[in-house]
Amino acid sequence: MDKPLITANKNLLWAMLIETIMFRMVEKTFYSIHIKNKDYFRMKNPKYATLIYGSHSCFWDGSVAYYICKKVFDANLYMMIQELYKLPLLSRIGGFSIETSSASEAIKSIDYAANLLNDKNNAIWMFPQGRVMPPDYRPIKFKSGLSNICTKLKGVNLIPVSAKYTYVRQTKPEVFIEVGEPITVENTISNKRAYTRQLEENFTALANSQIENISKGEFNGYELVYQDKLPLIRRIEPITTKLIFNKKFFNFRK
Repeated sequence: MDKPLITANKNLLWAMLIETIMFRMVEKTFYSIHIKNKDYFRMKNPKYATLIYGSHSCFWDGSVAYYICKKVFDANLYMMIQELYKLPLLSRIGGFSIETSSASEAIKSIDYAANLLNDKNNAIWMFPQGRVMPPDYRPIKFKSGLSNICTKLKGVNLIPVSAKYTYVRQTKPEVFIEVGEPITVENTISNKRAYTRQLEENFTALANSQIENISKGEFNGYELVYQDKLPLIRRIEPITTKLIFNKKFFNFRK
């Protein structure tokens, strides 16, 4: 089997170092991380490996995806990464390259991903849009990679994951992750193009629903994964409020 330019080369010691740095970066950047429907990951068909996919809207997508997969899903994760040659150390935590500018190289990555997914204990995260797009850009369009991988396997679990980065009431942004219902594909795709469109529509519905709920301040179902300490100004807020607005304080000044 032909392999991509950079293959996954997991190493425990390197993983410990890289994860420590990556997790610290994520936790210093965001005030909190929340997840909804995390149990969907465990509802997948245990006979097959798992292909997780989401939209790619910013630099943090890959790091947040890895954070969730390790901290919440405890998955044996691999990641399909464009331009991995810029940071090849990520191959030590399961990253492997895909070069969409070359059809032949892209096919090698698809074949390599399918080979990894022959092991039911493995999971791969990919961004099927094939490039970074603005978070609310519509229509959401996928490349054919998802469908191509599915047709090479006897069976696989597909799990869509939508991520929303937003400010709620803190000085730093918060991350909201919504997991979609798992889809088990058992070599039943007769039309790859039509199936890709179906996946696009399903993912768009998930992402749009998440955006609408968050815009209305509806956070029901989200569980806290991580929360940073409040900044100093927020920690002293109750004290200053009490001093300024407490009636006893005003009476004392009179």
